[in-house]
Amino acid sequence: MQRAYRARLKAAGKVVRVVRAIPATPASASVAPPLIPDFDPATQMICDRALFEGISERLHNALLKIERQEQDVERLTTRNAYLEGELKREEQHHTNALKEIVTLKQQLAKRR
Repeated sequence: MQRAYRARLKAAGKVVRVVRAIPATPASASVAPPLIPDFDPATQMICDRALFEGISERLHNALLKIERQEQDVERLTTRNAYLEGELKREEQHHTNALKEIVTLKQQLAKRR
């Protein structure tokens, strides 16, 4: 899975390099960290596992939100189709009622 991720990043022109973190000790705090050969800050970055876990969790939550929204859209589309059918039925009912009223008025006018 990580190899596929690295391959996608490489295809996009970005490079991720796995670097072992050197634990900082008080004695080594005054010494500058060793340079990483061929490190290009324009296309590479150094980050810790917590950053990747945070990104992973945010992406997971975003995917869940998208899935819920897609379910809502599907539910609302179904509901909309039902309501359109109900509206057509009500329109037909009112049309029939108006026809009946006109017919009754015509019959009443003939009797007078």
